[in-house]
Amino acid sequence: MERKFYNNPQDKGAVQKNIEVTVRMAISPKTKVLKCQDQGKADHRCKYQGTMVNVEIKCGCGKVAYNVNPEGPAEAHIPNIYPNMDYIVYIPETYNGMDILTEAWVFTRQQFLGFLTNYPKPMVKYNSYNGTTDLNIQSFN
Repeated sequence: MERKFYNNPQDKGAVQKNIEVTVRMAISPKTKVLKCQDQGKADHRCKYQGTMVNVEIKCGCGKVAYNVNPEGPAEAHIPNIYPNMDYIVYIPETYNGMDILTEAWVFTRQQFLGFLTNYPKPMVKYNSYNGTTDLNIQSFN
């Protein structure tokens, strides 16, 4: 199977999609999944310390929850982010040509939720699009 490269200039998430595939290949060099996973599925499943784990690969200021109720502060939704994930690989900033693996942070789900909750500035915000409201990570700027 050949690796899929995302290079459509109209796709604002192409860089992040390529990063997802690169990280998956770094975690499991023999993986046969060489494209992005569908929304709602773990970006990667692998064996760690004898147990199968779910891994979410998150880049930049991407969505962390879909179709949320926008009542109250966005931070109130943090405990519900990625309930079926064991680990989150987070790459805060992305650009073409970056050294992905030196920029990636690996969190357990609880550590990631703690990072979002305890960061000095609010780390999540509502984002409305096409009649639904999602939760996105804020920019570090």
